[in-house]
Amino acid sequence: MTVPRHRIPSPIQDISLRETDIVLYQAEWCPYSARVRRKMTDLLLAYKLVNVPRDHSLRTEVEEVSGQTGIPVMVDGDVIIADDDKIVAYLEETYAWKREGSPMSLDRQAVLVTGASTGIGAAAATLLADASYEVFAGVRTEEDRARLAALGP
Repeated sequence: MTVPRHRIPSPIQDISLRETDIVLYQAEWCPYSARVRRKMTDLLLAYKLVNVPRDHSLRTEVEEVSGQTGIPVMVDGDVIIADDDKIVAYLEETYAWKREGSPMSLDRQAVLVTGASTGIGAAAATLLADASYEVFAGVRTEEDRARLAALGP
C-alpha cells in the first residue's frame, strides 16, 4: 500500500535545549531533586548538575553557595533557591513559553513524531501537519530535516 505524500508546513520545529546558567545541586536518589530535573527537562533547559554526598557534613560546596546543606539548590546567576516548590515556581515564571502562538504554548495542538525520516513516521508527520498540528519531527540527519521542510508551502 502506498501512503500519499502530504506537505509539512515550514519550518519544521527543531527540538533543542535552551542554554542557561543554571546549576542544580542535587542527588540522583532525592525525589525533590528529581522533580526539579523533570521540570527543567519539560522546559527544554540545559543546566549543570552537581551531585552532592548523602552525608550532610560533606556538603561543603552547596553550603558555601546557599548557607545550608539541604537539596535541591538551584543557582541561576544571582538567584539562589533552596526549595523544590520554589525552584519549580521560579522555573515556570522565568522559563516557561508564554508568548501567544509559541510552539510550546498551550493554545496550540502540537505533536512529536519520532522516526520521521522515512516510512510511517514521515507519513504521520505529513498527515498531522495537514490536520493543522504543530509538528515536531525527530529525524536522523540534516538532509532528512531539509527534505521534510521542503515539503512545506
